[in-house]
Amino acid sequence: MYRKIDALDKTAKPLILKWLSKVFGYENYPNSFKDQWIMWTIHDGVLCISFDYRVEEQQKLLSMIPPQFIGTPQHWTLKIVNERNFYLQLETILYLKYPKIIYSKLVKTEKHADDDGGADWYTYDWEVFLEDWTSIPYHNQIGSMDLKEDSWTFRTTIQERDFMDFLSTNSV
Repeated sequence: MYRKIDALDKTAKPLILKWLSKVFGYENYPNSFKDQWIMWTIHDGVLCISFDYRVEEQQKLLSMIPPQFIGTPQHWTLKIVNERNFYLQLETILYLKYPKIIYSKLVKTEKHADDDGGADWYTYDWEVFLEDWTSIPYHNQIGSMDLKEDSWTFRTTIQERDFMDFLSTNSV
């Protein structure tokens, strides 16, 4: 099963920086503890990487990236904002295919006490099996699996999974 990446994951960030340094010609990028200071997200098929200006190596890498990948036009004004961020449509580097959901299995149910004295509530962890013979995790607060193939959550999970696969083979 694909393991969903969380904000504290330490494996993706060095791979992202290795891949970018390879693509944009920063030879021998000096990976270090400071790699953990970048932030990255995938939203609606767009990869966004935020660099930390306090880190000299990241500043140098950012300066090597062509301007069309840096910043984003602000709504209405079209002024370029977020100029420390790298943006890329994932379809530029990946062929994104969204497999159908075949079935799901409840993996864990967890009871939570309400801090305000109200009724207890539950969370549910699911393993969702896909037609491409893979599975993804899903988490919700209702007793049935409600993940849909056209939902933002499903599409983003597949995009993240495919990007992580891409990194594991293209950042070495």
